[in-house]
Amino acid sequence: MRTATHKNASTNKSKSVKLTLKKPVSKRIIKTAPKQTIEKPKSQATTHLSTSIPLIPKKPNKQSQLIALLKDPKGADIQMLMQATDWQAHSIRGLISGTLRKKLGLNVVITKLGGSLRYRIEQPIVD
Repeated sequence: MRTATHKNASTNKSKSVKLTLKKPVSKRIIKTAPKQTIEKPKSQATTHLSTSIPLIPKKPNKQSQLIALLKDPKGADIQMLMQATDWQAHSIRGLISGTLRKKLGLNVVITKLGGSLRYRIEQPIVD
């Protein structure tokens, strides 16, 4: 409960007046029927059009450029990969170990030739 002070101008004495606040009115909940959704039947024309549109080839990105270089039977060294993508060496090694090996499941073989490492993707033999 709140109290308010009121000063009487003639006596300069303050009187306390108790103010009571009304309790808030509870909100009424009105139950309504759920909205019904009407499903539109798919026409054959729209499904036919979606299958006849040719796929647009993706623009080659740096990851696909690296994969193309690594699919070469000779492989590629880190310098070649760095020049092709303008990436640093640690970024290329991270892509090879994280994305190509772990996520895509490609078999990347590393061989040491003349003091430099050569990376290549070895294709599995299919019987």
